Amino acid sequence: THCISSAASDVYKRQGSEERYLRYRQQQRRTKDQCHPRERQFWLDKMEDYLAAGADATAFPLSDSQDGENYWCILSDTLTQAIKHYAQQHRTTPFVCMLTAFTQLLKATNYRYVPIGIPVSNRMLTENATTIGCFVNMVAYYDDAPAQESFSTLLARSQNKIHAILDNQTLPYDVLMADVRAKGWSDKLRFPVSFNYLTAMPPAVQINETAYQITDIANHQARLDLTLSVYDDEALALCFNYQQAAFNAEEIAALSHQYHQILMDIVQPNTTL
Repeated sequence: THCISSAASDVYKRQGSEERYLRYRQQQRRTKDQCHPRERQFWLDKMEDYLAAGADATAFPLSDSQDGENYWCILSDTLTQAIKHYAQQHRTTPFVCMLTAFTQLLKATNYRYVPIGIPVSNRMLTENATTIGCFVNMVAYYDDAPAQESFSTLLARSQNKIHAILDNQTLPYDVLMADVRAKGWSDKLRFPVSFNYLTAMPPAVQINETAYQITDIANHQARLDLTLSVYDDEALALCFNYQQAAFNAEEIAALSHQYHQILMDIVQPNTTL
C-alpha cells in the first residue's frame, strides 16, 4: 500500500509541475508576442538617443585576444554599510549607486563616451522552455551627464534611466544588435566595458554527510576591455576583470583606488584614502 501511495504521489507532483510549466511557456509566448515589438522600438529609440548624446566606441574595436586578469578589492564593513545607507536615504539601491560611481570613474578615462553593458537575469524565452537554468540578457547603458554635476543629481538621472531599461529587458540582445548592425550603428554602440552586480550566494546546504555550496567562478578570461563586478555580501567585494591588451596591472590598481575614493566622497565628502 505504501508503494502504491508513493507512486501515486509522484505522479500527482509530476502532473502539477507539468501544468505549472505549461502556464510558464504560455506566459513566455505572450511576452514574446506582446512585449518584444514594444521593447524593440524602445531600444531603437534609446540607441538613437545614445548616438545623439555622443556615444562612440569606435576607438575600441574587438580584440583578438581574451587574455585577462582580475584585480580584487574588498570594501570595509563601514564603507559597505555607509553605501547601503546612502542608497536607502536616496530611495534607490546599492546597484544604482555603484553603477553611477562607475560611470563617474569612466569620465576620467578614454572610455568616457562608450556604452556600458549590464547583464540582467530572469529573461523569458520560448526557445529555452525545455531547458532548466539561468538565462542572462544584456542591456546597454549610456550616461552623457557632465562629470561636474553633484553625485545626487547623477544618481537621480541614473535611477530613472535604469528603471526604464529594466522595464524593457526581455528583448534578446542579439535580436536588437541585428537591427543595430542593419542601421550601421554597431561600431559606435558596442560596449567595451560592462558592469555586473551580483547578490550574495546562498549558504551551504547539508544533505546527509555532504555539504553543498554554490560559488561564483571568477574567470581570468576577459571578453571585454574592462568589467567591474560587485559582489553584494556583508562587505562589498569588487573584481576588476580586464584585458591585458587594454590595461596593465598598475593602471587597474589606479582605477581601483579612484573608484574607492569616489565611493568615499559619496558617503563622506572630503575624506581621503
